[in-house]
Amino acid sequence: MKKQLTLTGVSAALALGMVVPAALAAQTGTTSTATLSAEKTSAVAWMQKNAVSQMPDWTAVATYAATGNFANITFPKSYVSGLKSSTDYARAILGVLATGGDPHSFQGVNLVAKLAATQLTSGSNEGKFTDNIDKTGTDMINNQAWAIIALEDAGGVTYNRAAAAMWLISHQNKDGGFGYSAQYNTSDADDTAAAVVALGLLGFTKDSKPVSAALQYLKTQQAADGGFVNGATTSNSDSTGVTIDALESAGIPAASWTAKDGNPVSALLSFYDKASGGFNYDNTGSEWSGVSAMSTRDSIFGLSAVQTGKSVYQRLHYRRLNSLNSYWSHIYAAGGAWFNHQWIAWPQLRSMAIAGSYLSDLTPEWQKVVAARGEWVTQNGHRTWLTWGPALANEALAQSFGLDTLHLSLIAAVK
Repeated sequence: MKKQLTLTGVSAALALGMVVPAALAAQTGTTSTATLSAEKTSAVAWMQKNAVSQMPDWTAVATYAATGNFANITFPKSYVSGLKSSTDYARAILGVLATGGDPHSFQGVNLVAKLAATQLTSGSNEGKFTDNIDKTGTDMINNQAWAIIALEDAGGVTYNRAAAAMWLISHQNKDGGFGYSAQYNTSDADDTAAAVVALGLLGFTKDSKPVSAALQYLKTQQAADGGFVNGATTSNSDSTGVTIDALESAGIPAASWTAKDGNPVSALLSFYDKASGGFNYDNTGSEWSGVSAMSTRDSIFGLSAVQTGKSVYQRLHYRRLNSLNSYWSHIYAAGGAWFNHQWIAWPQLRSMAIAGSYLSDLTPEWQKVVAARGEWVTQNGHRTWLTWGPALANEALAQSFGLDTLHLSLIAAVK
C-alpha cells in the first residue's frame, strides 16, 4: 500500500528543501540592477541586429547569457563546412548549446567528438588540442582553454582532462598570467580570463595554485577606473567584460575589486553607447574606440555574470541531474502523491520533482513562474493562466538545462 504523501500546494512542494535565492543585491556601488538589465537588454538587441549574420554563434551565446533562455537563432546551412580551426569548433559548440541544439549531432556532424579527437595522446605536447581540426598546430594557448570550455559545456565526451589541464598549466607564465601563443612568454588579461574559466570547469578553485596565480596577475592588469587593460594603460570593454566573467566564475564578486576611481562593473558600464545600445571598445576616442560586436558581446558576458554570480560558461555547462531533495525523494520512494484528492503517480510528477530539486538553478524567469504558481500566456489571441505543473516544468527544464535532462540516473527510474 502506498504511503499517502500529500501535495498541499505545488509551489510549496517545489520550494520545500530548496530555497529560492533572493534577488541579487547590486554589486556596483551606486549602480542599480535595473540599470544593468536595461543596458544588457539594449546590447543584446544591438547584437541581434548587427552581429547575427556574421556571428550567429556568439550572438546566440550572448543572448543566452543575458536572458537565461535559449536563443532563437538559425545557423546558415553551410555553417559547419566553414569551420577549420579548433577554436572554430569550440565556438560552434557553444553557439549550438546556446540555442538549445545538440552539438553532438549538428548539420550531420558530431562537433564535440571531432574537437575531442584533436587531443594529442603522446609526445611533448601530450594533452594539447591541436590548433586546427586536421590535427596540425601546437602553438595556440587560447585554443586549449576554449577547447576545454566547449567540451566541458557540451558533455557526453571522453578526453584526457588531466593531460589537457597540465598542458595549459605548463604554459602559464611566471607572472601568473596566460598568453595567446606558446612562442611568447607575455601574458594578457583576455587569455588569462579564459584559462581561469577553463580550469574552473575542470574543478580547480580560486585557491588552487594556478588559478590563484592567474587571479593575482589579473589584479595587476586593473586600471585606475576599475576596468582591465590589454597592452595599454587604459581599460577596455573586452578585457573588462571577460575578466568580470572569470572572476564571477571563481566565486569572486567583481565589484569587490575596487580601484582608485571605480570597480570593474562601473568601468564596464562607462563603455555603454546610449545612442546605439552597444558597447564601445574603450573611451580614448581613437579610431578603434567605437562600438563593435566583440566589445558588445564581452560586455554582455560581464554584466550577465554580475547579475547571476556565474560565468555564462558555467550556466551552459552540462550537468548530471542525479539527485532529488529530501521532499521529492520521499515522493519518489512512495511512487507518487495525493493531490486534490487524486493519486498522482511518480512518472507524472517526475519533471516537477527535478525542477523542485534544482529550483535555484532554473533561469530567473522560470523561478518567477514557480513562485507565482504559473504564468499568463496568450493562446489564440486570449490571455490564459497556465498553472504550474508537469507541462510547464518540462519547459522550465528544457530552457534551463537543455539536453542535460536526458542524462539522469536516479530520477530516470520509473516506479
